[in-house]
Amino acid sequence: MRKTVDVSNRCFAWSMMVYVLVFMIAYGLIQSHDIVSLYVFGGVMMLFMAGFLMFAPMWIEVDDRELMVYSSCGFKCIPLSEVESVRRCNVPADSRRVCGSSGWFGYWGLFTSASTGDYRAAYGRRSQCFMVTLRNGKRYILGCKDVDEMVASIKERCAEAGRERIGVESNLSAVGVVIKTSRQSLRKE
Repeated sequence: MRKTVDVSNRCFAWSMMVYVLVFMIAYGLIQSHDIVSLYVFGGVMMLFMAGFLMFAPMWIEVDDRELMVYSSCGFKCIPLSEVESVRRCNVPADSRRVCGSSGWFGYWGLFTSASTGDYRAAYGRRSQCFMVTLRNGKRYILGCKDVDEMVASIKERCAEAGRERIGVESNLSAVGVVIKTSRQSLRKE
């Protein structure tokens, strides 16, 4: 299942304000006939915008083994066998950005909150979020269209992945019991 990350009107407006500001400064540099400053400013802004666009969340996909968060420059894989819980959530009001973006091309990066601790985020609208907690304690707040359907799909696939993992662990323990039993019988003889 693949769902796109829907960017909020606030994020869109914030991004457009930055674009307008950049074009106003560029226009002012053109009018002053300072071509060198225009090229330097244009190059720096292009790198800056490209950097933000590279990390902005684009879509979220879940298959039988992994939950993947895609951006322009790559993706982050979260194995379903490591997922402890998935639930719909509201973004904590006391969240502070440590590194990333708080609205320009969406919300992404590392955030911290007194109520949830540190978490990684990749979402476009605060109303379309869910939290994924891993067995090692890491938290992800992700968001996409049709969030309830995505949460249900992840829970269903995590249950299947958990049954497979439990089956493998029980098979290994059964083999271990057989090995221990045969060693003990050899010692007795």
